[in-house]
Amino acid sequence: MYQITHDTDPTRLERDLDLTPGKARDLLGYLLGDLEPLDHRAGQALYRRCFTMPDDGYTALHVADCILQTHGVEGWCLAGSFSKGVSYCNTGDSYALTIVLGPEDTFYVSGWEDAAIRWPSECETCHSKECDGDPCWTEEEA
Repeated sequence: MYQITHDTDPTRLERDLDLTPGKARDLLGYLLGDLEPLDHRAGQALYRRCFTMPDDGYTALHVADCILQTHGVEGWCLAGSFSKGVSYCNTGDSYALTIVLGPEDTFYVSGWEDAAIRWPSECETCHSKECDGDPCWTEEEA
């Protein structure tokens, strides 16, 4: 897993995501905000489907889905939160590298399985989706 920054080499995206040089440069531009996601047809399509304006990161992820030709954008809420979550471009393979939008609105190249381990959707102790694990208690302890 690595974070996408302005220092990310487009050739690394070419290699890791099997992209042409032009697509890698465009993808990097959309993810870093150098290109406007709403100028891309996938960003425009998302905008037309939404009731409220989607944020730039989520829109850029839909553009990435189009560029990568993956199977849509999916995600999950973090344990104990209904407002913070993780989204990713679905490759159909939990270990294949893809673009992941982390809960701090930062993009990563990772398999979604690794992202799920880093940002779990449920408490590792009680397996509740509502518990944030701090402090965690189970019914036996109550």
